[in-house]
Amino acid sequence: MLRRSVKGSLIFMAVVLCWGNAAQAQQQEREWRDDFRGQVSLLTIDSTLATGSDFRVFLRGIEAGYIGKKAVRTVVDIDLFQANPNFYLITDAGTKSVFTYNNVQGSAGAGDIGFQIDLAFTPSDAFSFVENGRPQVIITGFDDADGAGHVVKYDLEGGPTIVWEYNAISDAYKLLRPSDAVVIPNQFNKIIICDTGNDRLIEADVTIPNSDAGLRVLTGESFRSPVDVEVDQNRPNVYLVTDQGNHRVVLVQRSGDTLTRIFQFGTGVAGNSNTTLTRPNDADILDNDNILISDAGNNRLIEVTPAGSIFFRFESPLPSLTDADRIADNRTLVAYRSNGTDVTPQRLAYVAKDSIISRIFSFGRAVDFDSLYWFGEDFNTPGRDGTRISLRMRSSNSRSDILTRPFYGPTSQGDSYNLRSSAINPIHELNGDSLFQFQVSLETSSPLRTPVLTGIRATSHFIRFEDPGTVVSTVISDSANKVVTDWRLLAFPTKGQFVTVDILDAQSNVVLASFNETENSVTSLSARAPALRGKQALRLRATLRTNSPFMMANTPVLESWRIGYTVMDTGPSRTSFTDAQFNPTEVFKLANAPSDSVFISVNDPTLAPTADIRDTVRVMLRSTLTQDSVSVLLRVNPTNFAEFRGGLPAAFDTVARANDSLEVQDRDVLMVSYVDPLDPADTSGDTAMVVQRSFAQLRIENISGASIDSTEVSGLIYLRVTGETDQNLSATAVDSIQAVLTSRLGGEQEVVTLHEIAANAGEFRTRTGILLTDVPTAGGDYRLRVSAGDDVYASYTDPFAGDVAADTIAVRGGGPPVNPLSEPFALDVAPNPFVSSQGHQLLRLQARVRSGNMSIQRVEIYNLASDLVTTIPSGQVLFNGRSTIAATDGAVITDGWWNRRSDNGAAVASGTYFVKFFVRLTGQPQGRDGETSVIRKLVIIQ
Repeated sequence: MLRRSVKGSLIFMAVVLCWGNAAQAQQQEREWRDDFRGQVSLLTIDSTLATGSDFRVFLRGIEAGYIGKKAVRTVVDIDLFQANPNFYLITDAGTKSVFTYNNVQGSAGAGDIGFQIDLAFTPSDAFSFVENGRPQVIITGFDDADGAGHVVKYDLEGGPTIVWEYNAISDAYKLLRPSDAVVIPNQFNKIIICDTGNDRLIEADVTIPNSDAGLRVLTGESFRSPVDVEVDQNRPNVYLVTDQGNHRVVLVQRSGDTLTRIFQFGTGVAGNSNTTLTRPNDADILDNDNILISDAGNNRLIEVTPAGSIFFRFESPLPSLTDADRIADNRTLVAYRSNGTDVTPQRLAYVAKDSIISRIFSFGRAVDFDSLYWFGEDFNTPGRDGTRISLRMRSSNSRSDILTRPFYGPTSQGDSYNLRSSAINPIHELNGDSLFQFQVSLETSSPLRTPVLTGIRATSHFIRFEDPGTVVSTVISDSANKVVTDWRLLAFPTKGQFVTVDILDAQSNVVLASFNETENSVTSLSARAPALRGKQALRLRATLRTNSPFMMANTPVLESWRIGYTVMDTGPSRTSFTDAQFNPTEVFKLANAPSDSVFISVNDPTLAPTADIRDTVRVMLRSTLTQDSVSVLLRVNPTNFAEFRGGLPAAFDTVARANDSLEVQDRDVLMVSYVDPLDPADTSGDTAMVVQRSFAQLRIENISGASIDSTEVSGLIYLRVTGETDQNLSATAVDSIQAVLTSRLGGEQEVVTLHEIAANAGEFRTRTGILLTDVPTAGGDYRLRVSAGDDVYASYTDPFAGDVAADTIAVRGGGPPVNPLSEPFALDVAPNPFVSSQGHQLLRLQARVRSGNMSIQRVEIYNLASDLVTTIPSGQVLFNGRSTIAATDGAVITDGWWNRRSDNGAAVASGTYFVKFFVRLTGQPQGRDGETSVIRKLVIIQ
């Protein structure tokens, strides 16, 4: 069943087009159109689309990256430097160093290194504190070869100085791969050490050096690879231990040398739930008694309460997380593999507000939207740090179109969906959209808290059709005095799927071609559907259907359809000689080469209706001088049923020969004749001249006609081209050609005209001399600006074959032209443009200073994107061996000051460049000495 509403009557459009080919000059472009909207609707079906379980949208949390002026590779520990909170303390196992750097972005010393300790062992941790007003640091690490441990205390006052080292005497107290060491608050002589390789904690008394007497093993808890220990600042006998091998963090209370567990997070089995950990690397006790945990095996950072619940989770994964420390304003320092290679420091804090555009969701069908449901965590809830989520939505049926559409709230573009369940804005209804996308706005007032959007669900409905519907157009044809020469275009805009348009023969109703909605704009129609050739009347038939009697992807809609074609007036045939592109020609310039051919076009409207059964015609081609004649087969033009095209090889000879080519002579006249096979009374023909290709020679002369190899500034020169007989196109008139003069140094060009010295001579010379001058020229005035030491390059390009004839002369005389300076100095680059194909080899730089002295400090060259290409130091820009020029030197020139290469040695590409000269002026009037710069634009064509 088909529902069809007519929007308007049938439209017949005609546009007359004048084609560049005379053989097609009478073709006219036509268009038949019918605008309507047809659709079938029987059943409404509801549908729902929801995001997957892995859908999470949250605020960005990386606030700042590493700005230190020292390269890092594997940062295993990062802390706030206790002696100066503007500095971070970094432990880099990759470079075996411990150092501090200024973290205050935008400050004068941002990134500066405070102190640096390079180590012979691999460090695993550094702990800073202030003892008696002096900054101290304890560094823990081990030897790569055997894991032998090191714990070293440094006094940083006046430069790092070792004041104590762990040095056990017996094997029972030797360390194996220790990971951490901290002092007990207010008992700086007592150090608690994570002896990781021996699965234990050890206390060392720094007041008893080089003795086992000051060492005590703490027992009572079965650790497995403890990697971090922290002492509760308020309870010095309570330690927080990161027990990596047991996948847990434990809080223990010390009594004597015995540890008693008072809290544990992590079950002892690896996992990524809200109660489990996997190989944690670090844990810190926070001011609120919560515990910050670097859950390295799960690439996550979490904060848990004393009750064992997760209070904070950083939403983005942190691969290879090694350490985390909470600092002021609820910011968090972390070290993780942020760039895919190196473990580097980063500072975490959620941005206050952000807007994120979701991916494009698709129902896979055109639908009418009904309701919107969405779900989230930590938002729009009192006491949750002011977090908030709001949404806006846009829809379309095209992925390219949806990106240009505005987002809407429930009533307009200006509001948002703030409720978890809302009716969808009516703008998304009744328009057949299948795609939708959301703009999610998230807000927070805490660096630790982000609202999280975890799911979106949209409901909709669509329409199913039971039976296909069919629409048939009227007959598409033209008037009786026209013939259709080509069917060019079929277009039928649709919505939905399963729309098929058939092209029918209007007389027999035979299907000539079929297209569906995936190809609803077909150009070069006759080429795509050869059965249309010669057809003079068509119909269109559209079928709208489902792919199943029960379900349909969307509602098929045919909005309109149109067909474009060309016509030609009925009438006699036209025959023309053409070039290889089938543009009319009166002259064939042949080089006696195998590629020489003569081309012919015949336009015969009488044959257009028979193009489906007749695709060739013949013409007779004859040479006037050799009397050779050949029958040539022409084939129908695929885009013009009335036109036939073809060609035949031609060869220079004095007599006709029995072969498949036409023998011709220079200045021959060719004749072609055609007889319509359906109407012998209809004949047509054309003529064309044959000119044999020649090769020119060019020379530069003086006024007397003598060839010269040099001249002076203000000299007068003439150009002569000989042997160019293929430009002698008229036996009775004087022909002309053009040549180009170029100054090698300045790059200036002058186009001049050469005339035949006599009719039918084939030799050309400039009638007016070209003046070489040292002052600016206007162009087209037969003057060329040059300078002494310059070269003048003259070239002539054969307009038919592209051959180039050239000559060069030198310009003699003194220095280059000097004009009074209006500025303190002048720097000029030549040739500009620099064109390799014109013989340019070196870039010249001319410099002058009005008074005093000038020296070039350096040269910077930038490309059009403002990227620095290269820097040339002053020692490479010398004038006569000197880096400084004086006003008394006049204009001085240096060659090859830039080799047209970048800093990495690669040749630069063609393009526009900006040359920035930095110069120093001395001896200037009124004390105006100093440095300045000037920019020159340079064009290079390689």
